[in-house]
Amino acid sequence: MTVTETKTFNLREHEIELEVSPDYLFMPNATTVLFSRCVQINPNDLVFDIGSGLAPLAIWAAKMPSSKVYGVEIVPEQCELARRNVESHNLEEKIEIFEGSFFNPIPHGLKADVIIADVSGISEGPARALGWYPSEIPTGGYDGTGVIIPLLKQAQNICTSQQDYTSRQHLCLGMKKFSKWQTKGST
Repeated sequence: MTVTETKTFNLREHEIELEVSPDYLFMPNATTVLFSRCVQINPNDLVFDIGSGLAPLAIWAAKMPSSKVYGVEIVPEQCELARRNVESHNLEEKIEIFEGSFFNPIPHGLKADVIIADVSGISEGPARALGWYPSEIPTGGYDGTGVIIPLLKQAQNICTSQQDYTSRQHLCLGMKKFSKWQTKGST
């Protein structure tokens, strides 16, 4: 079993206590805080948290007026800690954590109102050379887009609205720009 400790993180108006493993990767960081400041969750929104890690954003989203949160994490140890963190906040009814990649483990047919995706945009060389990512964790590939572009492609079919992209759907807004770029002949 991994050694853990408890740390508190401030995500917008919520103080979230998490069980973390200081010797393991993917601790909540400045990007986590930025997501909590930028993403707007409206009443009854269905939220997908891709690259959930220890579930700080899933827990934050569940404390907002969302209806349900589905978190997905590829690292088994992270999933275990995420589930324990969800339980410690008594949010098992509102959050489900899945082990897997992107949207694959989420029940078929569900469409997200909000997608939070904190996934690797770090290119292979620095990620491996600096020891940030163990070999089983995908990096951003040669140029840092190896995870982001496939995620955006898959997310196009997962958002509730394909035409009405709003600022609260940050990933969906990015997909609209990506779709325009793709139709200009770039691949």
